[in-house]
Amino acid sequence: MVRYLIIAFLFFSVALPAESPETGDNPVPSDTEPNPEQPNSNRYSDSVLPSGGTPILGFYDGRITYSSMIGPSLSAPSGSYINAEKQYDDYLRARVYTGEITSDPFGFPARYYNANYQVKGIVLIELEAAFSEHFGAGAGLFTSSIKTRRQELLPFTDSNGNRILDYPDRRTAYSEGGLMGFVSYHPISRNAVDPYLKVRTGITFASGYAHQYVLQDPYVYDNRMSNARGIVYGGSLGLNFYLSPELGLNLELTSLGRTLNADQFSSRTLTTNYATIGFTVFLQSR
Repeated sequence: MVRYLIIAFLFFSVALPAESPETGDNPVPSDTEPNPEQPNSNRYSDSVLPSGGTPILGFYDGRITYSSMIGPSLSAPSGSYINAEKQYDDYLRARVYTGEITSDPFGFPARYYNANYQVKGIVLIELEAAFSEHFGAGAGLFTSSIKTRRQELLPFTDSNGNRILDYPDRRTAYSEGGLMGFVSYHPISRNAVDPYLKVRTGITFASGYAHQYVLQDPYVYDNRMSNARGIVYGGSLGLNFYLSPELGLNLELTSLGRTLNADQFSSRTLTTNYATIGFTVFLQSR
């Protein structure tokens, strides 16, 4: 009889839940249940979900980004630099019509072909740092060029002493590389869609060809620009569309003006307009 009582006692001791040693009626807390004495504990403390704040999209104070853009021209180049070259083209055409310019040493009549000027686009790389929720500043490098198809006088004359005109030649009439700084305004912050406005200014260094005078100097046989440089200024209207906190697509409309000087001229202007596409990459937060 005693043996059966001992067996029954052991059975009920194992089956009953554990009791608190202090009160005798509270179960031992589980590791997965919240403990009120530990404010940071919760039932998901052992979860495999990632911890940390929600990633921020868009433009915000302290954000530093790198952008790279490339795109074509939206219009023909303009300004006094282009006007001076077109005036020289008109001078050649008039001399061809009057027979003062020939096509070979034997004095055969020359033929004039209309000149054209085509901007070959622009490449931009930039760094930008936000110093508030809506304003930023940065700097970048750029390069662009203008291609032409036009005629030029050869450095010798025909049997009658007239200048000789060559056939149309394709060449890079203007090429530049420069540095620009900018201030930007972003009306919408912390959003995947980030429109902005930039005001730009900087310096540019150029190479190419330019005629010092409208009337051709018979003793000048090389029209390459030397020591060409100037200031560049303009603005951009753009849109960043962020695919993630680290990467965004970039669309931008840019207009740039230049005031140039060189050994061949004291001051000439040049204006071009571009549409670019590129990407923006998050670097760090200050």
